[in-house]
Amino acid sequence: MAELLLRASPKRKRVGFLAFASKGGSMSLTVLPKVWRDGEARLIRTQWESNQPLSLVAYEGDVIAVDAPTSLLDALRSWLATASHSDPELLEVEQSIGRDFRAETIGGPTPGVGSLLDMVELFDRCQLSLVDEQIPTGGDRHILLRLIAYRRFVSEVEPLLNRLRAHYVETDEWLLSPKGRILDSSFAVTLATRQPRVLCRFDEHSTATDLAKVLLAALHVVARYPGTQETNELFRPIQSRAVRLVRGLEAVPIIDRRIAFRLSRSIRLSRYERTFRSPLQVARTILIDDPRTPAPPTPDDTPGFVLSIPTDKLWEKLVGDALLRSPRVSTLRINADNRAGGPDVEVPAPWHSANGTETSDRYPDYLARLTTGGVDAVWCLDAKYKDEPRNLPQAEDSNQIFAYGHLAHLGGSAVDRCALIYPANGQGRVVRELVRQRDGQMRLTLIALPYPQPSDTASDLAWDDFQRAAGESLTASLG
Repeated sequence: MAELLLRASPKRKRVGFLAFASKGGSMSLTVLPKVWRDGEARLIRTQWESNQPLSLVAYEGDVIAVDAPTSLLDALRSWLATASHSDPELLEVEQSIGRDFRAETIGGPTPGVGSLLDMVELFDRCQLSLVDEQIPTGGDRHILLRLIAYRRFVSEVEPLLNRLRAHYVETDEWLLSPKGRILDSSFAVTLATRQPRVLCRFDEHSTATDLAKVLLAALHVVARYPGTQETNELFRPIQSRAVRLVRGLEAVPIIDRRIAFRLSRSIRLSRYERTFRSPLQVARTILIDDPRTPAPPTPDDTPGFVLSIPTDKLWEKLVGDALLRSPRVSTLRINADNRAGGPDVEVPAPWHSANGTETSDRYPDYLARLTTGGVDAVWCLDAKYKDEPRNLPQAEDSNQIFAYGHLAHLGGSAVDRCALIYPANGQGRVVRELVRQRDGQMRLTLIALPYPQPSDTASDLAWDDFQRAAGESLTASLG
């Protein structure tokens, strides 16, 4: 037996799921947001026996000490060292335990389906884009990808189903009373069979449009997914919702998934159907993904799998949504991925030539114009997915917001106030007010904003309540 140290999300900015298998055993790890953890990062000690599965749940920053046979640990270490297999920002080998642990947990948190579902809900709510041609389909597609795609599809179709518009559809039908145009070829059949029916072609006003057929075919795939005893608990809720939607499309014929996929490629959405663009894209992924297709042979018993999401980007999106819900924000520019959110956003470079007009390649996350007591003020805000500072912000964050406060302009107006927004496990509040040196004319507000908990992602109503409360909390903190 030997010991291997692993750190979950070493930069504390990544959550996700990892599955590894070799001939000697299998391991799965779910990494959850650090904000969901009660207290500081922990050391989790666990044993991994040969030919046994190991399931773990950790939080960002936790260290896992795995006691297992050398052959198992060597196989896992080799797999993690392969860039195409793993994500070092989700899990990496640690050389020593270090001294940053206040508590030690023997055995680790109790693994279960609940933690995995909580993470999937978080993926859904942050609208993670998983519809990609590079994601494997067929028998080698991991169950989690399939589950997320199914949940995304059903969640997007549910509110739109009653908006399906009836179209005039060209229909061929054998009729006793002619309707529309009679096809000449049907007369020979009528004479040969002595049946007083002719084949007619006409336009029928019907809800059985190509779009409805494709959506129904995808819903049918979800409802009839042949899971296993281990996966039924994961898929049963979403399959029940899919069945209810299928019943609402009783007038639409069910077509084979392969035919539906070919049909989907020829669909051109009208101006009134553009809201179906995303569900149609997910439906194509579901239709082309046949779980009955055998997986290609692999060197191991089961291929490994890693799925992760950067939680700092998720936090930026959550803060942006909260600002959008604030009634005091009259203008908001979200400068995602260091790109200006609009032509009225100006951030000149801190240094340039004497007569130059170079612009910076760095932008604050948000520039907003807020109205307080009838007075407008331009705010420069940055979302920081870090622990609340006990005193002052980290030097890099202080220097960054200091430069933005000097340089950034919104619509020609200079910045009046600055704020750094941190995630909080609880109620939102103003952590601290700081004053810029040396002039003392600008204030920096450190704000703790509630981070979504598992209960907040459980339903659409709970998520709406969380977003509304987050918007109200941020509005109050901005004074």
